[in-house]
Amino acid sequence: LGVHEMTVYRLLKTKKLPGFKIGGQWRTKKEVLDQWLLKDLEGKNL
Repeated sequence: LGVHEMTVYRLLKTKKLPGFKIGGQWRTKKEVLDQWLLKDLEGKNL
């Protein structure tokens, strides 16, 4: 993703990055993350 690990956690907690928590670990599906990254390149995220 090219960002600091803590930035990813912050984005997950604020629901700006799609994901969910299982047993204390954050998870996301690759397909969902790929779609999010494409939207980010178009300037539609954050």
